[in-house]
Parts: sequence; C-alpha cells; structure tokens
Amino acid sequence: MSGRLLFIKLLFKNKLSVSILGLYAGALLVVWFSQAGEINFFIAKAINESSFVVFGGDFNEDGSQKCASFKKCLELGLVNSLIGSLAIKMLTWANSRSVMKTIDYVFVSLNLVNSLVHCGISDISEYFDTDHQAVSVSISLGGLLDTHLFSLHK
Repeated sequence: MSGRLLFIKLLFKNKLSVSILGLYAGALLVVWFSQAGEINFFIAKAINESSFVVFGGDFNEDGSQKCASFKKCLELGLVNSLIGSLAIKMLTWANSRSVMKTIDYVFVSLNLVNSLVHCGISDISEYFDTDHQAVSVSISLGGLLDTHLFSLHK
C-alpha cells in the first residue's frame, strides 16, 4: 500500500490534547477510506480521544468533486480550513500539462475553527522539488488551554 500517515498527540497538563495527523495518500486513498481501514481508525481515535484535531496533507483527491476522503472528513465533523471562496480559488497542485487542482488540505475539528489565526497556501518550490504548494494553518491555543474554557466545549 502506498502512502503514509503520521500521528502525533500533544498532551497538556490540564487534560487537554491535540491530535495532529499528517497524510501522504499516494494513489490508494479512495480504497483506504472506502474500506474503513487504518486511516479511518486513526481519525476516529483522534476525534474520540482528543480535545482538538488537525488533519492535513496530500489527499490526492480534488475536494470540489467531493471524493471519498473529502466526504469522510466532513462526515467525521472535520472542517476544511480553506473555507469559503478561498478554497475554490487556491490551487495546491499542478502538473506539466497545466492541469491544476486542490488536492492538499488541512482539516480541523469544529471547536478549532474560531482559533484559526491564519490559513493559506505557499509556494515551496524554492526549497523542495515538488509540484505541490504548502497548505498551512496557524492556530492560537492560548485561550483554549484554559480549563474554564474547555469545560464549555465538552
């Protein structure tokens, strides 16, 4: 099976946790999501066991077509950080035949949406030999790590 999934769980002393998942889908992502395999297991684990979830990477699917992986993230309550018109205008991949698509995403749990400070796409070709743009988010956890605020989320 081609592809990789990186799973990082950050634990804070007030019992809050942030799960960060990084994906490189390869060519078989549709199969992974449709068969409720390893990726579904880790996404569900992150959502069930963490206060907040950030899931990003190369999904290798154009979300405008609402493919299996994109739908699965939405079904699980994750939100595309490139929301609204930004998601339509921002292309993250191009090939030598001038085909351009958005196939890289960062999804966040709904309770993180108001804490997004910045989300955007950057050209990284100066640093890496890639046909992708980098999708990045900045999240302010400051207020969220206050246990009084956390009790309002649960």
